[in-house]
Amino acid sequence: MRNNKTGSENRASIFLKGMVLVLVLFISSCGYRVVGSTLLPFESINIKHVKNVTYEPRLEDRLHLALSREFTNQGIDVNTAGSEVTLEATVTNFELGAIGAVDEIIK
Repeated sequence: MRNNKTGSENRASIFLKGMVLVLVLFISSCGYRVVGSTLLPFESINIKHVKNVTYEPRLEDRLHLALSREFTNQGIDVNTAGSEVTLEATVTNFELGAIGAVDEIIK
């Protein structure tokens, strides 16, 4: 069943959902996880080329691959055309930090 949104409202809604997804992925850093595809309102996604405006080399390739794998693991079809949703992402900031195990001191 389809909703009655106009094309521009639908694109804006998809863009907003995509940006929220990217924000959540970066906030949770290496430990991101999509809880389940039953919560996602789509069955197929087109992940466009990720734009990287940071100085971290090949970050866009790593993020695109990680997103593709995660959506595939959640049962979402990752296509190049004909998808229900299109995800566009731009990486504007990247920080690399150390994570220590129990009883380790990080300096």
